[in-house]
Amino acid sequence: MADDQAPDRPNARNSDHDASQPHDKYFYSVFADEKNAAGLLRAHLPADVASTLNWSSLTHLPGRFVSDDWRGREADLLFSVERQASGAPVLVYVLLEHQSTPDRWMRLRLLNYCTLVWMKWQRAHERERRLPLIVPLVFYQGVEPWRFDREFADLVTGAAPQRRWVPRFEHLMIDQTRQSADSVTGAVAARLAQVAMMATFREARQELIEQATRLIRELDRVAGFDEVARHVEYLLATHSTEWRTAFAAALRRNVPGRGGELMNYVQQMVERGRRAGRQEGRQEGRQEGRQVGRQEGRQEGELMGQLQTIQAFLKRDVPWATIEAATGIDEATFRRLKHQLDLNGHV
Repeated sequence: MADDQAPDRPNARNSDHDASQPHDKYFYSVFADEKNAAGLLRAHLPADVASTLNWSSLTHLPGRFVSDDWRGREADLLFSVERQASGAPVLVYVLLEHQSTPDRWMRLRLLNYCTLVWMKWQRAHERERRLPLIVPLVFYQGVEPWRFDREFADLVTGAAPQRRWVPRFEHLMIDQTRQSADSVTGAVAARLAQVAMMATFREARQELIEQATRLIRELDRVAGFDEVARHVEYLLATHSTEWRTAFAAALRRNVPGRGGELMNYVQQMVERGRRAGRQEGRQEGRQEGRQVGRQEGRQEGELMGQLQTIQAFLKRDVPWATIEAATGIDEATFRRLKHQLDLNGHV
C-alpha cells in the first residue's frame, strides 16, 4: 500500500492557510454553478453510476461540512442528483484539497464529513428508512502528486480490512498535479477554472498560460466580459509580478482586441478593491479604537474600584479568605493587578 511506503511530511499549515482564501472563493464561484459542475462530475464518477443518473436534476445543496481548523486547506460542495429509474437522490460530496503536499489522514476527515452529511440528511428526512448513496470525490490541487491509498481501512492497525466492524470506505480522486492543460473536461468555465488552479499550484509553465488565455477567449465569446473577469482576477491574485507579465502578454496575443481591455479592467478593479479595503480598514480601526477605548476605560475603572475596596479591607486587617470571598480576587491576583495599575500611573 502507498501508505506503508511513503513517509509523512509535515504540512505547511500557516502558508497554506494564508493562501487559501482566493482558492476557496474561486472554487465556490465556479463549481457551485450546476452547469459547471455537471461535466466535471460526470467525467469522474464511475461509468456504471454516472450512466444511471439524470444530470439535468443536479442541484447544489447548501451547507459546509469541513471542520473549522481545516477550512484553510479544504473546501467542500454537496450536490444531489436523481436516479433515472426511480428518482431517488444520490449525493455527491466534493472535497477540494489545496495543501502543498498530500495528507494520509485526509480520508479520516472525509469519512467524518460524509457521516455529517448523512446525519443532516436523516434529520431532514426522518420518515425515510434508508440513507442515500454518497459518492465522495476529492479534487486535489497541490505541488506533489497524491501518493496515499484511498481506502480508509488501510489506516487501521492489525489486518483491519478483514474485520467486519472496521468501516470500508474509499473515495474517488481527481489529481491534477500532472495532468496536461488540454485534457481537462467540462464546460468552458469549468475547464478554465481547472487550468487556472493548476497554474497556481504548479510552476508557471507557458503551456498553462497559453491554455488559460485560449479558454478565456472562448468564455468571452460565449458568456461575455463580466464572466471572464473573475477568472482573470483569480489568476492575478495568486501569482507573482513576473508571471502576471507573461500572462498579460499571452492574454493580449490570444484574445485579440479584448485582452488588453480585460487586463486593464481587472487591474483597475483590483486596485479599487485595495483602496476600498484600506479605507474601510482605517475607518473600522478608528471606530474599534474608540469602542475599545471606552470599554477598556470602563473595565479599568471597575478594576480600580475593586482594588481600592480591597485596600480598605486590608487597612482594617480583614483576612484574605474574607476578602477573596467578597471580591473574587485572591492575594496573588491583587498584587499583580496593583502592580499593573501602578505601572500605568493609576494607583
